Amino acid sequence: MLNTHNKKVKSRYVIILLVIILVIVVARITLKGIWVKDYHYVYDFKDKQILAEAYRGNENIVEKRELH
Repeated sequence: MLNTHNKKVKSRYVIILLVIILVIVVARITLKGIWVKDYHYVYDFKDKQILAEAYRGNENIVEKRELH
């Protein structure tokens, strides 16, 4: 009986940890943007959509596209 209690506690900690990681990832995308394969994804609060900005080398934004 004690063994099953320990498993429940461990699974609860794992769930909490996953939620924290998810919150950090979402905050990272919304606040600073996130890099995926040369694209910089930023959430635009005004238009309420994610904008993908592509950077190549030292050039500025090459393309800005909307994701739905």
